[in-house]
Amino acid sequence: MLYASEAGTILAVRKNVYLERQGSRNRAEAQTPLLQKDAVATDAASRAKLYFEDDSILNLGELSRVEVAKYLSKPGTNRTQTIYKLID
Repeated sequence: MLYASEAGTILAVRKNVYLERQGSRNRAEAQTPLLQKDAVATDAASRAKLYFEDDSILNLGELSRVEVAKYLSKPGTNRTQTIYKLID
């Protein structure tokens, strides 16, 4: 297994959604790549849909924060290991 540089993509955002990467917090936009150690956070009445390279989808509701703690992928196979931290 190798660390993947790109774990997935932010598919959709509704209202105030933020991407936290390497100590900075910016507004998230659809089609933004998700990397290992990135976090996505939502405000009240906000939502996000995240797509991961293993074809899984995570719908994030309001007032939530999830971090892609570890994303490992084995090239040439469909095997991945993923650890998410749901903070709120």
